[in-house]
Amino acid sequence: MSSGGDSKRSSQEWLASTILSGADAAGIGVAVVGSLSRPELIGTTRVAQSLLGRAEGELRDADVFSLLGTPDQKDSIRRQLASMTPLSSTFEVTTTRPNGERVSLDVGGATAELDGNDAVILFLSDVTQRRLALESLEKSEERFRSVVERVPEAVFMTTGTSLSYANRAFLEFVGISSPEAARGVDVLDFVHTDDAARVREQINTLASGLVGHAEYRMQSADGRLVVLEVSCIRVEFDGQSSVLWLGQDVTARKELEGRLLQADRLAVLGTLSAGMAHAINNPLSYTLLNLEHVARRMRHLVAERDYYAEARVRLGEAHDGADRVARIVRQMRALSRSRPSPAGPVDLRAVIDSVLAMVGNEIRHRGQLTMRSDPTPFVFGTESELEQAFLGLLVHVARSLPDEAGGGREVVLSTGTDASGYAFVVVSDDGPALSEDAKSRLFDPFGSGEAAGLGLPMCQAILTSLDGRIDVESSEGRGTTFRVLLPPAPGSVNAESPHSSSTTPLPPASRVAKRARVLVIDDDPGVGSTLRAMLEVHHEVKSVENGRDGLKALLGDDEFDVVFCDLVMPDLSGIDVYCTLELNRPERAQRLIFMTGDAYSPEAERFLAQVPNLRLEKPFSLTRVEQLLSRAVTAHREADRTRDD
Repeated sequence: MSSGGDSKRSSQEWLASTILSGADAAGIGVAVVGSLSRPELIGTTRVAQSLLGRAEGELRDADVFSLLGTPDQKDSIRRQLASMTPLSSTFEVTTTRPNGERVSLDVGGATAELDGNDAVILFLSDVTQRRLALESLEKSEERFRSVVERVPEAVFMTTGTSLSYANRAFLEFVGISSPEAARGVDVLDFVHTDDAARVREQINTLASGLVGHAEYRMQSADGRLVVLEVSCIRVEFDGQSSVLWLGQDVTARKELEGRLLQADRLAVLGTLSAGMAHAINNPLSYTLLNLEHVARRMRHLVAERDYYAEARVRLGEAHDGADRVARIVRQMRALSRSRPSPAGPVDLRAVIDSVLAMVGNEIRHRGQLTMRSDPTPFVFGTESELEQAFLGLLVHVARSLPDEAGGGREVVLSTGTDASGYAFVVVSDDGPALSEDAKSRLFDPFGSGEAAGLGLPMCQAILTSLDGRIDVESSEGRGTTFRVLLPPAPGSVNAESPHSSSTTPLPPASRVAKRARVLVIDDDPGVGSTLRAMLEVHHEVKSVENGRDGLKALLGDDEFDVVFCDLVMPDLSGIDVYCTLELNRPERAQRLIFMTGDAYSPEAERFLAQVPNLRLEKPFSLTRVEQLLSRAVTAHREADRTRDD
């Protein structure tokens, strides 16, 4: 006959077996324990037996806390079970099976009453693979950090624009002492202000999962402005959506590319020299002839009053010729410019017009040039680099044409906007098809063929750096077609006018209410004499031939409304005049209008970018001078009225 304790246990086991049968049917790992103080196993499911690596007979009356962990973990496991509320949480243990295999188990527990007796029901699940995966991930992160810390390129992560990680190379580059000090620092603090908006746009673009490539100017710890070529992807880091940036210093490469571009520009100038000489000589010839004709007839002008109308015609033609020469000189100056203009929205069709003015004659002398121009969006870049790209393309096309004039070949140049909003430029000719070998080497520097050179490789490199591309198709009977695609500049609209200017247009000249006092400072006596002759009918004009005399006049008692000052002079430059006035008579420094010939030194470029003063580019027209004079006098008098009020 069983004792009372045996009867109580038997009843408890019967209830436990009922629970375990249901758990077995569901495939759940369950173990029923007598109590926390009496941790013998009453029963287990087959899944639990498999997890523990022991048969049911081996588990009967076993100390569950010894099975779930090591002997020194028994008290810790008991405390964790005692603090748990039913199904509220779990904890992880590592147990060793009899065969020596280590298994990670996720343990949850709940207290229960079986036939009036306390019991603990344990829920067991195998998390070995999860544990191995986490350990592998941790090791991978350690290896990642170990490798990344050793690479010479800058590697960093941002959450938004805040740094969340930076390797040693990036920390040394920006001058931050440690990874901890870098956390939370805004990466835009090191980016050139003109490129900051592009960095923000890059981060926003990566939200779609695209991989980004770009070049940004960044300030290094030693004060240098460095060009960093970066690739970036969106990743999960420390539980947050972040951007991983990999950057390489390409400053030296960009400087080399700049020298190659300049060498190629000079080579192109050599190619175009005959055509440019022809373009200059034509207007220059009839300018000189008209001026000579007028000069001869001026001696008898009083006696030949009927010649007055003809003289006006001749002078008008001379003016037109001089203006054409000035435009050609500006285009040649843009081609030979070694320093790039600032990046920003560029009117693509204005660039094409400028390039055609330089290379169009080269094409027209060998064939027929046809233009088909539709509106295009503004594109992001610089005028100089885009001019270089399309100059390389069109020079290649010109070199591909037969040397004899009237060769019968037609070149068609089309501009417009495609269905995705990209600006396109298509250049095609109806000549013979390229061989596959010639086509494959088109973009190789100095590849074979008469048209070879740096033109097309440079064109491709520039377009790629602007996220654009150039494709080529060539087939028998259809000739060769180059298709250029460029993305629109952020917030750009279609350029409706094919003749836009990078210079902000001035309002029409307005009549100045009273005579203005004008000072002209230029070391070329002809410039001072011409300006004085142009303006002294309506204004009081004084001219000096050096910066020192000009500065002396400006620091004296005489009051001048407007000062036309040459930027580059041998003794005292326009920059020196401005800086001295800023220190002594700052209100007069704002009245300077700088006259320039576009031959800027780096110092002059930085200066002009920092001051708000108007500028007058040589050669200038009377209309332009009057517009600037009117605008400057109006602004000066408005400022005086504001101070008086």
